[in-house]
Amino acid sequence: MTTPETAPTLKPGDVFAGRYRIRSRLGEGHRKVVYLAHDGRMYRDVSLALLKRHAWEQDPTAAEQEMRVLGAVGRHDNIVTPYDTGTVGTQHYMVFEYLPGGTLLDHLVQLRSRGQMLRGEDILRLGRQLCRALSHLHGRGIIHRDLCPKNVWLDERLAAHIGDFDTAILAADVPPRLRPLTNGSYAAPEESTGGPIDERSDLFSLGGVLFTAAAGPDTTPRQPEALCATRPDLPRSFARLLSRLLSNDPDDRPSDAESVLNSLLEIRADLAKHRPDQASSSIDFPTPDPAELRLAAQVQPTRYSPGDVIGGRFDVLDLLGQGGYSRVYRVRDTVEGEERALKLFDNAAGYEAVRRELGALRKIRHPRVVEVFWADKTDAGEWYLVTEFIDGEPLTKYAEGQARLPDREAVGLLLDVLDAVVAIHPDIQRIETLKEKGTRSDLSADEFSELQRLQDAGLVHRDLKPSNIMLTRKGARLLDFNIASRVGETVRTQSGTPAYQAPDSLLTRWDVSTDLFAIGVVLWKLLCDGQHPYPGAKPMVDAIPLDPQQLRPDLPPRLAHFLTKACAPDRRDRFQSAAAMRDELLEIRALL
Repeated sequence: MTTPETAPTLKPGDVFAGRYRIRSRLGEGHRKVVYLAHDGRMYRDVSLALLKRHAWEQDPTAAEQEMRVLGAVGRHDNIVTPYDTGTVGTQHYMVFEYLPGGTLLDHLVQLRSRGQMLRGEDILRLGRQLCRALSHLHGRGIIHRDLCPKNVWLDERLAAHIGDFDTAILAADVPPRLRPLTNGSYAAPEESTGGPIDERSDLFSLGGVLFTAAAGPDTTPRQPEALCATRPDLPRSFARLLSRLLSNDPDDRPSDAESVLNSLLEIRADLAKHRPDQASSSIDFPTPDPAELRLAAQVQPTRYSPGDVIGGRFDVLDLLGQGGYSRVYRVRDTVEGEERALKLFDNAAGYEAVRRELGALRKIRHPRVVEVFWADKTDAGEWYLVTEFIDGEPLTKYAEGQARLPDREAVGLLLDVLDAVVAIHPDIQRIETLKEKGTRSDLSADEFSELQRLQDAGLVHRDLKPSNIMLTRKGARLLDFNIASRVGETVRTQSGTPAYQAPDSLLTRWDVSTDLFAIGVVLWKLLCDGQHPYPGAKPMVDAIPLDPQQLRPDLPPRLAHFLTKACAPDRRDRFQSAAAMRDELLEIRALL
């Protein structure tokens, strides 16, 4: 059933144009009714927009104009992708990608209902995404003319996409005088008077969108300085940028979207420079919305290539490696002009992984442990960790027998690792001394505090293996703390690498023994041409390690005994601390 003002009313289950099965109604605007539909030909959900009858009766060229614009849009990560257009009888329709995050306006309203606001970092990220989209559109000669929160759509990762090209126009088609366009406080003054427009009209609307993102829904974009005075997470430089964007005179606005993007990058870099030092602070990461994490878990993580830019700041140079939780890229920090390593975590797991790794590394300042600088989210919502770039190679090929290190050098590298592990492990001897004293008499206040501090500070790496040990010109460096945990802490994730995991590990309550066993296996493989101490590289409680001298008859007896003890299946037969293991290995190296 239709009326002169509406498009056909469709119900769930109806099929339109022979291929689009209606799931639900998404919304309605002045010119269109939009449905969520399933494309039976391409097997994907889409947004199906039906043009209202009065819209094309009042302006018969409107549908054709919009189709011409959509044909010029092309693909961009921050623009709603058009899939199809056509007519069924006299009914004009358009098909777009479906973005399940709803509109920016919807998101701001939801935040307000929970007593929350969009945080400053996310506002800057939103601005960067919209600038990239506008730069793309303007580069193709398209002026959007209706940029506002209800026309910014969010995907499953809450990344922004500009949509709704009802009133968009090709710059080449702009007449001397346009019919006045009103979209509330987001329309540039020249739009509402029908005066000449250009790309700077969209920049005025961008300023309004960013103001609303910072102030909340149902606000009029006015007085940016006063707004930022109430938002300590938004600097005055952001207020100055908003003031320029919202100028009534187009000549006082930025010249193009690219210059606005550069300004936002400078603001972001300025904030990054003034963050507290990682080693001495307890930076609180914003807690992701649970719905955001659920949605993020449904998508594949972004795969970056050389030449891409992550976070608007890090130029990707190459891929260094990947594991079960993350990918590591070599990047150039365009703000500080330094090469760094950037670890990009997979989707919803990324937030907790970043917290674990940063939490672990914040407690460590050691020359044998990688230095961490900062963590953040990409525009797509993926968490990343920025650390120093270590110029070297992992021990992998040496541990797999593809290359050989002299015995003294191999022992020296594992001594470097043990130095790092001594620093991160708790002082077992001192803890036992204090505990024993506590059973005989009351500890003093200072002793009790010391015991609590020592027990709280102790970490276990949980994933010591050749790929996490870098060989450099100055020795070995220890990497990858993303599954590290406090000693004795209950951990539900049974992570790690089986070949280097002690056979008697508790798997949910970790102690230093698991790291010490892994170090023994790494050294065994370095000295025995890649052979593992257990058959099939499967450590088992009821198995007996191989005799290293059968593999290396020339191996010094004391070094062979060290390997056998380090890789014993029962923790009671292994070394009890990293310090004891290091001291024994130091004596052995002196004999090599």
